[in-house]
Amino acid sequence: MTLEELEQKMRRHDWLYGFADDYRAYSAGAMAESELIAACNELARAGHKDEVKRLWDKYCPREQRKWM
Repeated sequence: MTLEELEQKMRRHDWLYGFADDYRAYSAGAMAESELIAACNELARAGHKDEVKRLWDKYCPREQRKWM
C-alpha cells in the first residue's frame, strides 16, 4: 500500500464504528481499522514513520489513537 492509498482509506474509514448499535457495522469497522494499523506498521517499517504518524494524527480522532 502506498501513502496515498493509506490516506484515502483513512479519509473514508468510520472512526466511530465503536459506537455502532449494529454488530455487523462494528465488526466491519474493527476489521477495517486492523487493516489500517497493519498498513501503518508496514509503511513505518519501510521508512515512512513520520508520514504515517502525520496521517494518523490528521484522520484518527484523539480518543481512538491506538497505533502511535
